[in-house]
Amino acid sequence: MGSRIHPVFHVSLLKKQIGDNVSIQKDLPVLSTNNEKVIPTSQAVLERRIRKKKHKVLIHWQGSSPADATWEDMAFMKEQFPNITLEDKGEI
Repeated sequence: MGSRIHPVFHVSLLKKQIGDNVSIQKDLPVLSTNNEKVIPTSQAVLERRIRKKKHKVLIHWQGSSPADATWEDMAFMKEQFPNITLEDKGEI
């Protein structure tokens, strides 16, 4: 009798689902005619967390759904957007 493998995975591999449905952008943003880099604009900071001594902020990007918000490095966001605030909690 051979060995049987069963699906086992660690709980750390699970990801939190945000929202009921997932919207997917099919097209990439259009570059300007002179090939400048497109820089997304943050609309709001929804949440912040610390994982493995790294400060992260959940960013709601302008033109996207809050369900599509992404976790970004807080130091990088402060550098790119010095006036960004955590809605009702002041500057990050």
